[in-house]
Amino acid sequence: RFFGLDSVTDLEVIIDCAARYLAKTPPATYDLVFIDCYDESGIPAECSTDAFFESLYQRVDVDGLLIANLLPKRRGVSQAFASHQRAFRHTVIVPGVRKTNRTLFGTAGQLPSGRIVRERIKAMQPKLASIDLMPPWLRAMPAKRYLGRF
Repeated sequence: RFFGLDSVTDLEVIIDCAARYLAKTPPATYDLVFIDCYDESGIPAECSTDAFFESLYQRVDVDGLLIANLLPKRRGVSQAFASHQRAFRHTVIVPGVRKTNRTLFGTAGQLPSGRIVRERIKAMQPKLASIDLMPPWLRAMPAKRYLGRF
């Protein structure tokens, strides 16, 4: 409900513990994997390890994308960021508008240029209804460090 996904067409949403889901399902690859792995105090340990992010890397199609929601000052976030970096090698981070969430994007292949991303967002916009991806993407930067310490 917080991400407006009910307005997106051609999308299968799976709500489960990501580590448990990966362990119980047969290997498959996906175009898009979005993770929002939080409990009441942060990211559970099993969702911030190198092994967890390596298993996600194996599930993302070569042209696919992993999107991870990161909340500053929460347990496990720095470890998850570092593990994401080691597994996905090609990453960008989009800072939140009001010092809130960071969105981390990773891909198995090379990230497309900013121009190509903007073209793809414009082409996708009719399917996304009320979700406007352009303003956040314009703030994207290489994910060299986690921007979560205030």
